Amino acid sequence: MQELIDSIKNAAGISEQQAAAAAEAAQTFIKGKVPPMFSGLVDQIFSGKLDPSAAMKAAQQRQSEFMDKAKDVMGQAADRSADYARQAGDHVQEWARQAGGWSEEAFEKFKSMFGNSSNQASNK
Repeated sequence: MQELIDSIKNAAGISEQQAAAAAEAAQTFIKGKVPPMFSGLVDQIFSGKLDPSAAMKAAQQRQSEFMDKAKDVMGQAADRSADYARQAGDHVQEWARQAGGWSEEAFEKFKSMFGNSSNQASNK
């Protein structure tokens, strides 16, 4: 990081403290732009201690953690959607049961209204 601070200080003609603040801001900015699995790599680059194999190992670990979390979230979403589907099925069955009762009642009323008319017509 000191190499970057010196480069900023000389290029911009600013104090050591200002250059250090600029370097920290740049590091934070870059870490915010890369996937979380690469934040360790950014830290290593800025510290001047980049170890490619360690960086790859850390990135793979973070990727594995990310994938585990994604699997958990997807599993929970699948469980919730199955619960919602069951609840919807229960509601549809209840509505169908109620509608069946209403339709039978309406059919009986219809039959009694028109059944009497046809009986009266046949009696004449």
